[in-house]
Amino acid sequence: MAFSLWTPELSVGDRVLDAQHEELFRTLNRVGEALRKGEAPATVERLLGYLVDHLHAHFEEEGRMMAGVGDPRAEQHQAAHERLLVRLRVFQVPGGPPFTQQVLIFLRAWMVDHFQKEDRPLVQQAKRIQWAG
Repeated sequence: MAFSLWTPELSVGDRVLDAQHEELFRTLNRVGEALRKGEAPATVERLLGYLVDHLHAHFEEEGRMMAGVGDPRAEQHQAAHERLLVRLRVFQVPGGPPFTQQVLIFLRAWMVDHFQKEDRPLVQQAKRIQWAG
């Protein structure tokens, strides 16, 4: 059973970002499944590593988009990205806290909130600039 499903309501209106967001949800589901099954910590760590790497690459893509449209909220948006990555990297430190279902629930909520309140307006601004130019 999937932990969290991607739905069209989560779309931000950009094909590239939506595909990346959907992949992030697939990875969340893989991590959730590994936790649910009680898989070895090394498996969860590997999946978490993939998730953090994918988030980092995705955030870089968003950063390029923000720079391209002159988003006045770029610094704040990128700071939110960095805060999340710092929070997740704590779980990658040897001897650090375990990555749990509660962390997964927090991460899903963060992503949904961020997509809707930050990414969607960014895409809308990019489209306005593109149409105007």
